[in-house]
Amino acid sequence: MKRILLSPALAAILLVLTFAPCLAGESASPSAALYEHGLDIVSLMVEMAQSDAYISAFSGSGTLHDIVSGICADFVNTDIAAPKAVYALTMDSDALLEMAGLSDASGLSPALADYLDHRLLAAIPSQLSAASGAETLAAVTICMANKTFVCEGASDVIYFYTYEDAVPAAVTFITGEDDTVTATGIFIVNDSLSLDSADGLAQFLEPMDVSIEQLDL
Repeated sequence: MKRILLSPALAAILLVLTFAPCLAGESASPSAALYEHGLDIVSLMVEMAQSDAYISAFSGSGTLHDIVSGICADFVNTDIAAPKAVYALTMDSDALLEMAGLSDASGLSPALADYLDHRLLAAIPSQLSAASGAETLAAVTICMANKTFVCEGASDVIYFYTYEDAVPAAVTFITGEDDTVTATGIFIVNDSLSLDSADGLAQFLEPMDVSIEQLDL
């Protein structure tokens, strides 16, 4: 068999092309990776809201359709990939337990305590829409979306994606085994909630002990 010899220059180019995706993945910070996955989730949620067939598959309520239609209208002229601001919310275990009215996790196994932390953090976005009533919560729940992926170095966090002329969306990222992350997104419909700044979100969530920072986009 005739051997094909590559020049050193061509071999170097092929090596870079082969490993470029891996190198790019390694250089991206966990927060940047979560941000991009969150945008995918929000895009899918908007597609759900824009589909009458999808909404009808889950509800025949005219009221729920009206709420979802309002969300859909907000995003007609909105660039999903260009949010006005994104805020990252985190809470430590003690703060989450306090939110649930528990003094400590002494009565729970480590595995159950971790699971409780995940459940409590993931419940926050739903509670924000629930404050607007059961029908609002039911409507945004129809448009919930999720995905699972691998992201080394990620931690539990909620990203709030805000837009100039559309309702905000929250994506909760929960870490699991082997660097897996489960992301769940939901629209936030609450006229009393101001997301013009991280302080506005923190004040609304008082007295919960939360840490909120704006991502550098």
